[in-house]
Amino acid sequence: MVKKRTEKWQVVGLVSFFLLGRPQSKNTVKIFFAEWKKNFLRIKKLVLIGGPGDDVITPWQSSHFGFYNSNEAIIEMKKQNFYRKNTFGLKTLDTRGDLIVCTQSGVKHMEWHSNQSVFEKCIQKWLD
Repeated sequence: MVKKRTEKWQVVGLVSFFLLGRPQSKNTVKIFFAEWKKNFLRIKKLVLIGGPGDDVITPWQSSHFGFYNSNEAIIEMKKQNFYRKNTFGLKTLDTRGDLIVCTQSGVKHMEWHSNQSVFEKCIQKWLD
């Protein structure tokens, strides 16, 4: 059985990964998130693509920042604490219209990059 990861674990895991080998005081974590947010907000358009046919990503909603909670219910992106608190700028990106969520059903994981419908619906209009 695959152990489901909670939102808190995911954030702690990311912080630990990026701070590996460095002191992990609260101040260090605050500095890390401030820098992460500053860099994240440099993104001009963030296009999140996923759907309920992906046979690898579990839950598939995690391709849209949706994750399991401790009861293994899927919590969508806008209900996640990191979104509501704007921890790393995702909410800001959304508010300014630069977060695009594209759901495409019936596409297997190894087909995302080569599916013409995905390209036309989710990618093409964002290319210069």
